[in-house]
Amino acid sequence: KSVLLNQSIIAGIGNIYADETLFEAKIHPLQKVSDISRNRLIKLHQAIQKILRKAIKAGGSSVDNYRDVEGEPGFFQFYHKVYGREGEPCKRCGTKIKRIIINQRSTHFCPRCQKKSRGSKIWAPTYVQIKKEYKNKWRSEDLRCKNKNKIDPGCGSSWMTTWVY
Repeated sequence: KSVLLNQSIIAGIGNIYADETLFEAKIHPLQKVSDISRNRLIKLHQAIQKILRKAIKAGGSSVDNYRDVEGEPGFFQFYHKVYGREGEPCKRCGTKIKRIIINQRSTHFCPRCQKKSRGSKIWAPTYVQIKKEYKNKWRSEDLRCKNKNKIDPGCGSSWMTTWVY
């Protein structure tokens, strides 16, 4: 979660959207980036896009006093699956949502749906790789293997940008 909230790595993801993105990707908020496989990073990237698109479409989350430029509240809070739902049943499995503190921020997650992996590291970027690669523009063809015609981050050039953008 700390990496998602680091605006020098990925700009625009706040606390609410980090919780919701990690839930969507089924990644525990305390999971080390170095222990996340390529496939899980791809799922994380897809989850980031999905959650941010939904949030933008709903006008954001008006949890406290958020209003848009026209003074209207957002409605994404009605779609929250974990954020602000401590003690309520998970919408996916029914387990109670837990709340912990990470870097002085409330963090909400489902302990059943978002289990920490046991360090089965296949590949993971370092902070320097992320910082360097996120500046490049991403094109969908970067992900496609010419001979397999399927998504495979190992085939393309500079695929890390797909995780960050």
